[in-house]
Amino acid sequence: MKRVVLLTIFSFALITYVIIGKIDSTWGETTTVKLTEEDVVKILDAAQKKAKEIGVGMSVSVVDEGGNLLGFIRMDGAFLHSIHTSYSKAYTAASIRRPTGSFPPPVSEEISSITNGRFTNLKGGMPIMINGKVVGAVGSGSGTGEQDEMVSRAGAEAIAQK
Repeated sequence: MKRVVLLTIFSFALITYVIIGKIDSTWGETTTVKLTEEDVVKILDAAQKKAKEIGVGMSVSVVDEGGNLLGFIRMDGAFLHSIHTSYSKAYTAASIRRPTGSFPPPVSEEISSITNGRFTNLKGGMPIMINGKVVGAVGSGSGTGEQDEMVSRAGAEAIAQK
């Protein structure tokens, strides 16, 4: 019963989020541009370079537009739990087509509970845009929210001009 109530709350919150215009017009559209193996390497390299620049070992995950893992790196010094959080951030950013960290706290707790932790409201997930379309996302974890966001942004921007 609790799961049904939570699923109802999640569904209502997500529908409300869409209706008030928080999700862009590409929601539900398919794209012909796909992330390639070369793209994933560029994204991971750029993210790793930024993490080294700021002095924080990170876990970095890259997913396609459907949230499927394409690439991952766990740098020296990255926390063990950041393996999971980096993926959750990437998955969430790909799903909502927006950077993570923007849901109101009560909603984010419900979403996380319903999706068994797959959705997260932690900062550090960034959609990857090519020609105005979301083609995937990158998520970073092990630093502060702002550090994670910087690293993911560097990765996403590495192929923005493809």
